[in-house]
Amino acid sequence: MKIPCLHDTGAEPDGTREVPDHHPLTRLEIAEILDAAKDETDFRVVAGHQVRLAQGIVGYVCPRLIDGPVAMRERIVDHLFLDLRQFGSDPVLVDALWHAMRAGPSTFRCRH
Repeated sequence: MKIPCLHDTGAEPDGTREVPDHHPLTRLEIAEILDAAKDETDFRVVAGHQVRLAQGIVGYVCPRLIDGPVAMRERIVDHLFLDLRQFGSDPVLVDALWHAMRAGPSTFRCRH
């Protein structure tokens, strides 16, 4: 699930100020998130998993960016997660997500 950002914890009272919100994920942690989300029907729980995956993106900040390389990586991660989560911790999906969290939009290519 989502790790609270500095705004959520009250450590940063100005909700409009950009704060770091990157929390690295290992391949094992990505697989665990995918397995937990695989058959989940509560959209709030699924959204929490989706946000936690986004927090694994290098350079992720809160509030989230809408333009630039980090925003592009977030769109790739979201797309992979929402379209393919029914496969659970498929090694190809885990690897694709792990690389998408690190690669710039010009270097990442998904084969699904």
